[in-house]
Amino acid sequence: MPISNPADIAAHTAISDAHHTLPSLPPAGKLTVAHFQIHPATGDFGGSPANLNNNDYVGEAVATAVSQYAEVYFYALMRMTQFRQYGNTPQNEDGRWKIQYLDATGSWVDWVVNIPTRAAESFGGWDSSGGEVTGIAIRLICTTKDTTSNSSIKELEVKF
Repeated sequence: MPISNPADIAAHTAISDAHHTLPSLPPAGKLTVAHFQIHPATGDFGGSPANLNNNDYVGEAVATAVSQYAEVYFYALMRMTQFRQYGNTPQNEDGRWKIQYLDATGSWVDWVVNIPTRAAESFGGWDSSGGEVTGIAIRLICTTKDTTSNSSIKELEVKF
């Protein structure tokens, strides 16, 4: 079974020597929306982080404070290039999100920042401004609360 957990990769790299060699990791796959929805989001959002990627546009994931997050772990390293969000009314679109990815070394890295909250109860267009990255998880973080009182999102989709 290939090693895919970043902590395991770091720990096992240290034991590779002339007598012990590790198989190379398989190339990272291309993330699909279906892959993104396998594991429910978790985190410290003030309301229902699992609604972030549950393919249900009724419930919302709500950040009630700056720095709250919802994160989704994949089953292996995956390549991703774009995201889109399903908004929620009422929003003033003055709140901000950022998306980070968890890289193969176990570090959270900013992927796309300064993403406005979306007021329309529909999907926005696919945004590929962050370029291609490879990670084992993503994290959506509230960086500025929407002035409606909280920042909410009904769905986030991420894919290659």
